[in-house]
Amino acid sequence: MGVVFYRAIVACTSVGCHLNLKRIAQQSKNSEYNPKRFAPLIMRLRKPRATGLIFASGKIVITGTRSERDCKLAKKIFGLKLCRLGYRARPLNFEIQNISASCKLGFSVRLKDLATAKYAFALRYVYYLRFDDHRRPKVYTVCKR
Repeated sequence: MGVVFYRAIVACTSVGCHLNLKRIAQQSKNSEYNPKRFAPLIMRLRKPRATGLIFASGKIVITGTRSERDCKLAKKIFGLKLCRLGYRARPLNFEIQNISASCKLGFSVRLKDLATAKYAFALRYVYYLRFDDHRRPKVYTVCKR
């Protein structure tokens, strides 16, 4: 069986208050803010290596971490940095949105054979993962002919 390697994890959290991004950019290190080009403030951490996209509404998107532990640690550090700047920031509603991973199978996969008629059954259905009203994952299939 293959070993799974996590490449990137994306998570969202909220700090529970509105933020003045211009003031945060002026008073903090490793941050950049250009509202004409991109709406959120971009703040980078060295340890753990992470990038936070901080929105004025108080939402933070954490990207670039390679483990769930690093992602939770980055959430705490972003919250502490905002508290030091005078905001009553309490990280709330932490949720992992996406995990990108790779795997070594131990054998080669012949993609050309998958595309032929012999293996056409594998290409007929597209699977979508969506969440219902209670945030439970549901798998939907769509037939593609």
